[in-house]
Amino acid sequence: MFRKAILSASVVALFATQAEAAVLQLQGIASVDNGGGFVQATNNMQVNPGDRVRVNSGFAYVVYDNGYQSKVGGGQMAVVVPDAPRPFSAGAPETPADYWGAAFVVATGIGVGAAIAATTTGTGTSTGTGNGIGTTPAPPTSFSP
Repeated sequence: MFRKAILSASVVALFATQAEAAVLQLQGIASVDNGGGFVQATNNMQVNPGDRVRVNSGFAYVVYDNGYQSKVGGGQMAVVVPDAPRPFSAGAPETPADYWGAAFVVATGIGVGAAIAATTTGTGTSTGTGNGIGTTPAPPTSFSP
């Protein structure tokens, strides 16, 4: 019974961590090595993690399932990775949770700023202990020649 549970958990973990496949988009001549030596690549060929892509001329894009693209130029070789990075976004938050986090930070900053302003306002007289803390400078005076 215990062995069946371990085996089941192992199979589930294997499928849960299965690496992403990718597609090779060619704009030139390339070859792929999946462990058995390099073979001529074709456009829209599926490549898997660990495969090596060598571009002889032109360039190729390795396009991952999540949309990330890796460009391989002529004379270069690249390895298909199991966990492609997320595609770059222009810095805008992608989920509502990101907006709420940013709103919380801004609201906290406004609250702290208002609290500091409320405790340091005065008429130019000292409200502190004489050590310069809690004082507001008097407005500048004008000179007439």
